[in-house]
Amino acid sequence: MFQQILENLTLAMNPGYSKLLIHDHVIPETKAYWESTSLDLVMMANLGGIERTTTDWYAILESAGLKIVNIWTGRRGIESFIECKLA
Repeated sequence: MFQQILENLTLAMNPGYSKLLIHDHVIPETKAYWESTSLDLVMMANLGGIERTTTDWYAILESAGLKIVNIWTGRRGIESFIECKLA
């Protein structure tokens, strides 16, 4: 479902002009803060969901035709902004 939403968004974007900002949790591959990893467990237990790692985000966005420009992470890695453009 999320993949389909991203693909639909790319159809509405203009190359060299449009940007997509995603506000979500990005768990680093190593040395993740306990707050981020515990939230991943809560999401799994309560909602059947997951928090995505940096590698996961690159794979999902690239498969939808997007390229990550930058990832900004707040203090202690709990919240992030992912800036994307058309690949």
